Amino acid sequence: MFPKNGKAVPQLRFKGFTDTWEQRKLSDLCSMNARIGWQNLRTSEFLNEGDYYLITGTDFQGGRVNLETCHYIDKDRFDQDQKIQVQSGNILITKDGTLGKVAYVDKLGKPATLNAGVFNVRATNEKADSLYLFHYLKAPFLMKYAQENSTGGTIKHLNQNILVDFPVSIPDLDEQIKIGLLLEQIDNLVTLHQRKYEKLQNIKKALLQKMFV
Repeated sequence: MFPKNGKAVPQLRFKGFTDTWEQRKLSDLCSMNARIGWQNLRTSEFLNEGDYYLITGTDFQGGRVNLETCHYIDKDRFDQDQKIQVQSGNILITKDGTLGKVAYVDKLGKPATLNAGVFNVRATNEKADSLYLFHYLKAPFLMKYAQENSTGGTIKHLNQNILVDFPVSIPDLDEQIKIGLLLEQIDNLVTLHQRKYEKLQNIKKALLQKMFV
């Protein structure tokens, strides 16, 4: 559903869309911010409860943020930098540790900010749909681009200077919305079947224990 290299349109499209896609730099479509070094947190500042979520890359699960695993932070630290305060519709990308993991933010319930090692990506261009961008960034394109543009061919950190120039193939807004919603529905279906599979596996395990123990 995305154009191949050198192509202006994808092979598979929704009916009624014929316009040529554009290629834009990610920095033309979004702002990108992360926790600055001097703002880094000590583990003693992590709270087990509170009013302000602290999101870390290890809280990413299935393309979303698992709020149940998040720590919390006090208000002073939350207020320290508005650029890394997280809102619904933002896209988060890990830049250290497991590189290039992507999560889409929705249904926060409480204010949230980021721990070190994560980019906060916000769509700032009115012609860009955040859900479409999330699925584009979750596809293999980003890490392939980062690998090709890293010094020595080994990525230790996903640097912002790589991210800002990352090329994004983008159709008009209506087509983006349709693509984003379709891919989201497929992800939801996969998650549903994964949960059913895990439930059946647990039932099988329990039955085997009763039969042979």
